[in-house]
Amino acid sequence: MNAHADSLFSVDRGRSTCAGGTGAADLAGHFVSQFIGRKAAEKAAKILVLDRIRSSLDVQPVGDLFPAASSRAVKRALLLMESNLQETLSVAEIAGRLHLSRRQLERLFGAELGIGPMAAYLALRVHQAKSLLEGSDLAIGDIAYRCGFPNAGHFSRVFRQQTGITPTHLRHPNRMSGGTPSPIAP
Repeated sequence: MNAHADSLFSVDRGRSTCAGGTGAADLAGHFVSQFIGRKAAEKAAKILVLDRIRSSLDVQPVGDLFPAASSRAVKRALLLMESNLQETLSVAEIAGRLHLSRRQLERLFGAELGIGPMAAYLALRVHQAKSLLEGSDLAIGDIAYRCGFPNAGHFSRVFRQQTGITPTHLRHPNRMSGGTPSPIAP
């Protein structure tokens, strides 16, 4: 079976797998549609409060960072980027995996998101770094590495350019602003 991170579910011979969450409902809907009929699948979707039963060709949700992404190609490219934050892929590699030319991919990103693929990739890497800074105790150098930056200094410069604050300030706002934490009342 060839499962793909960009598909909601895959069915191959007697095996199937899904992305989880509502992907399981979509896979169930696929089976209902296949064995009982499309009308039964639509009825099941309404009972489950789903807008529709999605097919295996539908792409997993990309998240809230790029809600304007509408084409399958851009959504798949964003998923590839999210899956390869540490080892950054080139635009040519991403386009090749999607069976597009680099220029086609750049045009699609420009039309849908108003930015190029590399700018979107950087935004994803910075977004992930921000999540790690806020939700983990990892060292800044480790976060830089996990998000595809060559070193902590480069990461700090790029993070500040993108967010307006340094990684250290995000993690420890009182320490960086010179403020002191308020004392805890007995």
